[in-house]
Parts: sequence; structure tokens; C-alpha cells
Amino acid sequence: METEGFSALLGAFSGVFGTGLGGLLAFSIRRMPGNRLVAVTLSGAAGLMLAVSCFDLLPGAMALGGLWTGVAGILLGAFCMAGADSFLYRRQATAKLHSGIGRTGLLMALGIAAHNLPEGLAIGSGMQVEIEYGFALAMLIALHDLPEGLILGIPLRMAQMGKWRVMGMALLAGAPTAAGAFIGDALGGISPYFVALCLSFAGGAMVYIICTALLAEGIEAARGPLNGLALAGGLAVGLAVAVLL
Repeated sequence: METEGFSALLGAFSGVFGTGLGGLLAFSIRRMPGNRLVAVTLSGAAGLMLAVSCFDLLPGAMALGGLWTGVAGILLGAFCMAGADSFLYRRQATAKLHSGIGRTGLLMALGIAAHNLPEGLAIGSGMQVEIEYGFALAMLIALHDLPEGLILGIPLRMAQMGKWRVMGMALLAGAPTAAGAFIGDALGGISPYFVALCLSFAGGAMVYIICTALLAEGIEAARGPLNGLALAGGLAVGLAVAVLL
């Protein structure tokens, strides 16, 4: 049964709808948050993404491809994000990304896009097992992508980026889910080493963003014990999401 087209549509719904709706939710906050709330939000986001990387992406990569595939993917993801960060830093003045917070949002968009490709591969592979399984997995991934879209949208909104531009960034970040779902369904028995490389690449990209963007911007916004508590809280929520979903 040819299901590649349906898998791509399902992946598009999962990634684009989930991430896009999360980006839209960033504009449900009526007033721009103060420095302390900015710090707590970014530190909490860092904890959430750290949990996704360390308890979901990287263990999955190691299980599928072994240690060295995981290590290679982590380093490749970090180097690619470093290159993107350097490029965005040079373009910061032109793009009007105030105080680096906009650059953080754009890096988040790239990291989430890298993360969404292996999620799409999982949906497409699930469709090969059973259509109902692939559909259920897509619904869970859509739910999982909501907070990621919110995390992406908040820094971009703080950088005074317009609503539709933020929505466009969120939708583009979710688009690789559709491509991954199509590939995963079409190839069926896709190499586990390729999937492992994708997972660890996304994990390495996320860790780079956490350490150099989210935490750094949170500390710059406001210092204090709330940053550490927010980081721990985000880590706990992310662990719960990784285990339950």
C-alpha cells in the first residue's frame, strides 16, 4: 500500500501545526515580560531542551548507532550551529536582532528544524509497521512540538519581530517533519545508523544552543537563584515529557 503521500501530510500536520501553534501562543502573552521573567523563561526553556537532548535524542542515537555514531553526530550538530551562530552574529545589526535575543530565537528555529527531521522519520517508519501506530505517534509528536514552538516564538517576539514573521519561522521549523515522514515511509528499512546520526546531530545542535544562547541570554537578562530553579524545573518537565510521550 502506497502511504508515502499520507505520511508526508501527517508529518506536515504534526510538525507544522504543533510548532506553528506553539509560535502563535507566544503572542498570547499580553504584555512583554520584564527582565526577571525573561531570565526565568529562557532558563526554563534551556532545562526543557536539555532534557529532550539528554533523555530522548542522545540515548536513542546511542541505542541505534552505537557510541561513535552518536559522538560524530553531536560534534557535527554543534559545529553546524556554531557556523550558523557566527553568520547570524555578523548579520545581527542588519537583521535588527536586538541584544542577541533575536539571534537566540533564530538558532532555536534551526535546532528545532534539525530535531524535527528524525521525528518525521519515526512517523514514516511507524506507518510501515501499522497505520494506526504512525497516526498515534504523529499526534504525540504534535503535542510534543507545542512547547518547542513557544520557546522559539518568545525570543523572536522579544526581538520585536512581527507576528506573521514569527509564525513563518515556526512553520518552517516544523516543515522537516513532513520530509522525514515521507523518507521514512518510502525507504521503510532505513539504515539505523542514518537515523542515529540525525538524532545525535539534533542533540548536539540543541546542546550548543542551550549553552551559548538560552543560558547566556537568561543570565544577561537577570542574575539570581530563580535562573537555577527555572533550569531545574524545565529539566524536570522535559524528563516527564520524554518518559510519558
